[in-house]
Order: sequence, then C-alpha cells, then structure tokens
Amino acid sequence: MKNKLSSLPYSNYPLFKGINQNGINIIMNCFKTSERKYKKGSYIWHAGDKAVYVGLLINGQVNIVKDDISGNRIIINAVLPSQTFGESIAISKTDEYPVSVQAAVDSVILLFDKEKLITPCTIGCFFHTTLVKNLLELIAKKNIALSERIECITKKNIKQKLVFYLVEEMKTSDNYEIAIPFNRKELSDYLNVNRSALSRVLSTLEEDKILIYSKNKFKILDFDKIKDIMNT
Repeated sequence: MKNKLSSLPYSNYPLFKGINQNGINIIMNCFKTSERKYKKGSYIWHAGDKAVYVGLLINGQVNIVKDDISGNRIIINAVLPSQTFGESIAISKTDEYPVSVQAAVDSVILLFDKEKLITPCTIGCFFHTTLVKNLLELIAKKNIALSERIECITKKNIKQKLVFYLVEEMKTSDNYEIAIPFNRKELSDYLNVNRSALSRVLSTLEEDKILIYSKNKFKILDFDKIKDIMNT
C-alpha cells in the first residue's frame, strides 16, 4: 500500500545526515518516493526478486532472512526505525536480491529506486552527493557489524553464542538491561540454533543467577561468570 509522505523529522535519520528538510523534500520529489505500509509477516521482497529498491524503515521492524533448501530459516539481521536495508545491493549493482526482507510487525517503509539513488543527478546537486556519501558510510558500518555476527554464530555452543550476542547488544545500548528485537523463535533463527535447546540454556543461565529475562528483556547479573563462559 502506498501513502503520501508523512511529516516526520527525516533530517535526524543517518541516511540524511547533513541534509536539511528542504533538501530531503527535493530528493523525495526527484525519486518520486512514497511510504508503503506492510502488515506483520508480509514480505518487502523475496530472495531472487529483481533488485529494484533500497529501503528505509520509518516505523516497525523488518528482518533480513535467508531460507536454505531444507526450509530452515536464518535471521541475518533486524532492521529498526531510521535504519536502511538493501544498500549493498544498490552499490554492487546486483540484479537479484540474495536475501528476503519480511515485516516482523506492522511496518512503514520508504522505498527508493536504487538506480536513482546511486546515479548522480545531471546537475550534480549537493543533496544527492551527500546522500550517496551517507549511504557508503552506512554500508561500511554494516560490514563491521557483519564481522561481529559471523563471530557470534561461529562460537562453539549455544551458550557462548547467546552470551556473545547479549554482551554485544549491551555494548551498543550502554546498559546492562536490554530489550532485544527478537522473540524466542526469532532469536533461535538469528543464532542458528534449535529453539528448545536455546530455551534450556536460558533456563540454566537463570538458575545459575547469571542473568534474568522476561520475553525479550534481559539483564546480566554476573559478568565474571559471563567471562568464564566466553573463555571456555
């Protein structure tokens, strides 16, 4: 579903860093951008679809997912409001999306035509040049985050994967108590582990007073034991 653009402070979004609202309006008009609403569970695109858009999440949450030939799902990343997705596809000029993007909850998204996004304007406008620079910066940061994700899923066991993920999330939030963007099933898909086995590990960690949790909220109680788990 398409809607007119809402009057949100897009200038606060990383993609539009250094661009005032007037410049953003010019970009939106140039790209003929509009908001699209997606219901929970619906797909923004599927792996294998023709790569046409770069997305910017306005409201809600979308997950980047990959399904193998056996039907097993891995959640590669969660996209939260003000974050972009599909940028590397645009820059690499890949013809097809290698992964799917699915709305984890009801979501509102801006979709930019990737060709318009990466092709400089004929008048060489400052706004567009700044936008592309911001896009490259976002891709660089995501590459760093991807290396952390690889480190997470290559840990030896479920306990280490879980603990590594929670500690990294706490670093970014600068808080020992966090709310992660996944439910239990999504967390098991993100860590690439069995859901029942993950639940058992969580129960053990709580019984050992290493952490406490409720749904998607976690708090680490004993960092010394966390370090022991990581160094095992």
